[in-house]
Amino acid sequence: MPVDPPLRFSKAVAIVNPAADGGRAGSRWGRWETPFRNWIGSLQVLSTRRPGEEPDLVREALESRPEAVIGVGGDGTLRGIAEGIVRHRISADCDPALVPFPLGSGSDYARTLGLAGTAQEVFLRLRNRATLSRVDVGWVELREGASRRDRLWLNQSYVGFGARVVRRVNRPRGLLPKSYARGALRELFHARPLLVRIRDGDLEGPPKRITTLLVANGQYSGGGMWTCPPADPSDGALDVEVIDALSRWHLALQLGQFRRGRHLSHPAVHLSRASTLAVEGLSSSEEPVEADGEILGSLPARYRIEPRALPVARVRPPSGIKVPAA
Repeated sequence: MPVDPPLRFSKAVAIVNPAADGGRAGSRWGRWETPFRNWIGSLQVLSTRRPGEEPDLVREALESRPEAVIGVGGDGTLRGIAEGIVRHRISADCDPALVPFPLGSGSDYARTLGLAGTAQEVFLRLRNRATLSRVDVGWVELREGASRRDRLWLNQSYVGFGARVVRRVNRPRGLLPKSYARGALRELFHARPLLVRIRDGDLEGPPKRITTLLVANGQYSGGGMWTCPPADPSDGALDVEVIDALSRWHLALQLGQFRRGRHLSHPAVHLSRASTLAVEGLSSSEEPVEADGEILGSLPARYRIEPRALPVARVRPPSGIKVPAA
């Protein structure tokens, strides 16, 4: 079995999203910039000023040909950085590694990579235990306004109930902190089945009423919910979960099972693997599509996998061991 190379960088760029974790990520990074400089040596720090700026900052950063881009924020920050690396690395003749330093409110993709915990725990794992590994990235072509756009994603993408919860959580109103669990409970009162047609490769199924559809590279979502235990970000395939239409009562009972990864045995849950997947909404013209904690657009959506497209820092668990959510 090949051994992953050790994690050693002489030049890196840190892209910081100061708005992550309710605006606390910027000040939290301030306590860790010096330890990172002491570890790496040559470190450039760039901060986002508006949502979605990460790809542009990556394009700027690649001009100096860094060996790594450190993503300081949550899943959305990592997604934007990864999109920038994959889109611009050829023109920049540079293939830097993505190094997650999760300071976001969810940071679910970092959890799959073995980088969950306190900032100190993650830093020590990166410096002492992490290795480089090439992982798959997902792409989804979807409707964005009046046009269609191809967007990269890293972790998980939802259609149906899961996407509606994220849309509710991300609404810019309310005095209480954002919470996926709170958003799920509020959305539960408005839950309705979604009529879709799903095509797996060349095989098109009949119209189907579902509660939610999940397409996954990573195992966790919603701030630590173990929503897709079989997912492996390096296996070259998308893991697809389809949950049949459930009543609000049955859906409420299953929410706790999702957190512990025990929902796969439910008869309404269907798990498969695919390299391409198309989803067409038949009951709503504005059904949102979520990925990595953000609403990227709406149906119809076409998913595909790009195997081993991105080098990342990760800490692997012992062979064969799945690590449950905390």
